[in-house]
Amino acid sequence: MLFQDSSSVNRIKISATNGGTPKMIVSKSGIDADTATDPDDMLFSTDYNSFKINTTDSGSASKTFSAATVSPGSVTTQTAVLDASVGSTYKGVIGWALYGSAPNDWIRNFPFILHTNGTSWQFFEVAVSPSNGSIIAVRRIFNSAAAGDYSAPEITMTINWFLLDDTLS
Repeated sequence: MLFQDSSSVNRIKISATNGGTPKMIVSKSGIDADTATDPDDMLFSTDYNSFKINTTDSGSASKTFSAATVSPGSVTTQTAVLDASVGSTYKGVIGWALYGSAPNDWIRNFPFILHTNGTSWQFFEVAVSPSNGSIIAVRRIFNSAAAGDYSAPEITMTINWFLLDDTLS
């Protein structure tokens, strides 16, 4: 099955051989999905099972989350905006953080949990704003399920990201 854009170019191809696994290709603008074989000509292909990562809209920022204390049974959130002007076509972000100092530095992919003792924890996530898709932020969520307060220390991270682009242009 082929689906054409307004310029009569085959942009989406869905196919299957006899008893084979169905395949789908979504091509970039101006590329015929029926004949495309180069992954760089595709926005998506089930052969690669992933969306294309937009490496032109990527970045890095250093952010410090201040020390804070959360009381038993409570949850506290801190947010650090990384970039407020990335455009509005992005629906996802892949990120990782570097924190600490040598020889005890760490690189972690988002989301991740730090400093858990079974009853208190810190959870970090990176996301694109769901309201307009133009703000990338990291959120620190911490709680205490213990009898006493949980004091989360100050932490500085260098956060790197790539955006996921789901447009068909």
